[in-house]
Amino acid sequence: MGGNDVECIVTHHHGGLKMSLAVAPVACGTTLMGAAFDGCHYYFTACEAVIVKYEPCTKVSEEIPVCRSYTCICYDSGSCCFWATSGLRKIYKLNRCFQEIDCITLGCRYGGVITGLSYDCCEDALLVSAASVILKVELQGDCVQRILSLPCEFVTCILALAPGFLTISLRDGEQICSVYGGDCTRLRTYHLSCDTEITSLLFSPHENRQFSIVALEKKHGCYSYLEERSLNVGVLGFMPAQCNWALEPPPCPPPTKDCRAEIMESVALMEASLAHILNAEGEKLQKVIACSNDIDEILCVNRAVKETIIRATHLEQVLFEKLSLVSDCCDSCQKDRTLCTSLNF
Repeated sequence: MGGNDVECIVTHHHGGLKMSLAVAPVACGTTLMGAAFDGCHYYFTACEAVIVKYEPCTKVSEEIPVCRSYTCICYDSGSCCFWATSGLRKIYKLNRCFQEIDCITLGCRYGGVITGLSYDCCEDALLVSAASVILKVELQGDCVQRILSLPCEFVTCILALAPGFLTISLRDGEQICSVYGGDCTRLRTYHLSCDTEITSLLFSPHENRQFSIVALEKKHGCYSYLEERSLNVGVLGFMPAQCNWALEPPPCPPPTKDCRAEIMESVALMEASLAHILNAEGEKLQKVIACSNDIDEILCVNRAVKETIIRATHLEQVLFEKLSLVSDCCDSCQKDRTLCTSLNF
């Protein structure tokens, strides 16, 4: 589904800029579950077998069909690909066309359902939250290591912020955000409101080593929206590594109008002009028939009207050819899109 607008609300909150994006990238009733950010676009997983691509500059979204329903997704800036899971012990590697090209299977001893994925740029590894354990999956060799156990907590999502990481978890009925250093020592703990459920965390880099954290949240269990909050080193307790800024996005281009739409608009305007001309010619012929008894005058006007109709017919053929070119272009674009979904990147 394309062309949906997302309402943007900007407020100040607890010393940082908070930006909330009301849910709209998907149809009403569809719940977003996981989120990824490649520096320019957001990508959301949903209950259906689709990934929603959202353009924050133009506020346009697009649903991309995939082969299964994923619960978590993250962007791998090292390989420029995505990693996603359907919640069980398999983690799938997706190319830029969101086709599965590889898979990592976790053993039963590494915990239960996967609740979060995040790419660690320093270690070239995935940090995986699975219920009450945190795993590190090395992408070179598929080595899996349990780096942290949290028996009194249920971790709902994780964000690798090399050299450390952040987690959102539930403990004693409370939702908490924990900051861990590179040695897995808990540095900070923040108690969060239970009015919303945070299902995914994203790192958003800015210029001059500034950054913010974007949270995908659910309100009342179904209404999803993004909340962006600017942070500083004091909140984390450590300085994020330079590789985290590899996502720094290029400037978004200004919205441009589709050239195919402009061609069709010009055809429509010319068709409207032709309709006015033909209507005027018909009124001219009716007028001369009603006001003149001179057969030569009537035939002369009739010949002029006939000539106008012939020229309008020739112009109609030209307009038909223009529309045919647009149709061929649209068919070609659709074939390219189908090819993208069937080939490896």
